Amino acid sequence: MLQNPESTMYLSPERQNESIQLLASTVREKLVYDIKRAKYYGIMFDSTPDAAHQEQTLETMRYVDIKFEGKTVLVKDSFLGYIQTHKKDTASIADIILQQLEKNKLSFEDCRSQCYDHTSSTLGWERMKTALVVSVKSDSETCYSARVEVVKLIHDQLEHMVELLENIADDQDENSDSRSEAVQLLHWILTIAFLVLLWFWNTVLARTDRVQKRLQGHTMNSIMLLKIFRLYKSMS
Repeated sequence: MLQNPESTMYLSPERQNESIQLLASTVREKLVYDIKRAKYYGIMFDSTPDAAHQEQTLETMRYVDIKFEGKTVLVKDSFLGYIQTHKKDTASIADIILQQLEKNKLSFEDCRSQCYDHTSSTLGWERMKTALVVSVKSDSETCYSARVEVVKLIHDQLEHMVELLENIADDQDENSDSRSEAVQLLHWILTIAFLVLLWFWNTVLARTDRVQKRLQGHTMNSIMLLKIFRLYKSMS
């Protein structure tokens, strides 16, 4: 049945995103109003990467909510949103905080506590994407071809990866956890066992993947499948 062109539809992705943004804006305005009413507050900024390895800062405000009618006093933590972060030096972080307070029309003079937690660094990931020809992929428990691609990438880009890890390990701008992880990865990669197995699995998986894709091809039939089976049986 055709939709009436004069009717209004709210099921498109654009309309859904617009509705979500309006709801988020309304909730945020209410939270900021409660913080202003409490006057004094504490700020908590936690920097962490998202699923796409993009650095983001979580903005949370702590304040005391006093309800005189009900004679209740509650300490509340209100999450206000994510902030895209491109630098993690002190000056950049300070600018982000002051800009957000100004955006929310909150006076920094009323801030009574500060808490920061930079749990992980994405600088190494950004440098890896820049240094390598292709991006590193995650392993997959269901997609066999993804494993082949992971091994092939490490095999082909091993020299660049080692150089990058050495740079991260020596870079004082990186946090201690990132430098420590780089050292551990280098120690693991630069072993005879890893290098031999990397060559072995890259060779075996590449050949197996070619056979698998051939078997999944639209031109494959029972006769060709039987020939391939006999060929592998004779080689074993």
